[in-house]
Amino acid sequence: MRSTTHWNSLHLLEYFGAIPVDERVVLDGRHVSAAGVSSGIDGALRVVQLLCGDRVAQTIQLMMQYAPEPPFAGGTPATSPPEVVAWWVQNNIKVTPRLTVNVGLRHDIWSPYREVLDRESFFNPDAPNAAAGGHAGILQFYGNGADSCHCSSQVATDYRNFGPRVGVAYGIGDKLVIRAGYTIMYTHRGAVGGRGGRRTGTERRRDAKKRRRTRTGLCGSLRRLRR
Repeated sequence: MRSTTHWNSLHLLEYFGAIPVDERVVLDGRHVSAAGVSSGIDGALRVVQLLCGDRVAQTIQLMMQYAPEPPFAGGTPATSPPEVVAWWVQNNIKVTPRLTVNVGLRHDIWSPYREVLDRESFFNPDAPNAAAGGHAGILQFYGNGADSCHCSSQVATDYRNFGPRVGVAYGIGDKLVIRAGYTIMYTHRGAVGGRGGRRTGTERRRDAKKRRRTRTGLCGSLRRLRR
C-alpha cells in the first residue's frame, strides 16, 4: 500500500508494511493519507470530494476560507533553507532473514530565538543592581544601547545536539513482526508546550565567566535566586 506522512516520519512507514511516497496526499484504494498539517486539510477535502462530489468539497473550502499563501517557499526539507534543517544519516541492516536493524544519527543546531530589532528585555541574575545596593539581579535589554547586554540573546547556540536512533524489526512466522525503537531528539524548549524559557527557546544561556546549564527567563532566574 502506498502511503505518506510527515516528512520526519516518512522513513518509518516501511516498518508498517507501507510504501513511502513523498507527496502531500496519497490515495491508494480505500486508504487516504496526508503529510503535515495543511496537507491534512487537503486530504480531508479530497475525501469529501470522493464521497460527495466537487461542489460540496468546494463549498467546505470556501466556508473555511482555505486559500493558503505561505510567506515562505519552504515547508519540506528539500525546499527549506539550510539554516533551518539538520543533516542526518541512516541505514537498514539485514542481520538475518528475520531480523532487520535500522541505525541513524541526526545533528540539530538550535540557535536561540531572537527579536529582529532587539526590542526585548530579560532578567540577568548575575549583573549588579545599583538601585538595590549592588546586589545581583537587574533588568537588561538586548542591543547596544544604555543598560543593554550588547548582545541579541543571552543564550548560546548549542552545537552538541547529536541524536542517535536505532530500531529493530523481527519476524515471527509469516504474519507477525515485532518492532521496537529508541531515539534521542532535540527541540527548542517551549516550542512544544510553552514552558519556562519559551522566549529564548533553550535552557542554555551565555555567562561571562563560563558556559553552564541553567534556567532562562524571569521565572527560572527567580528560582535560581531563591536557591
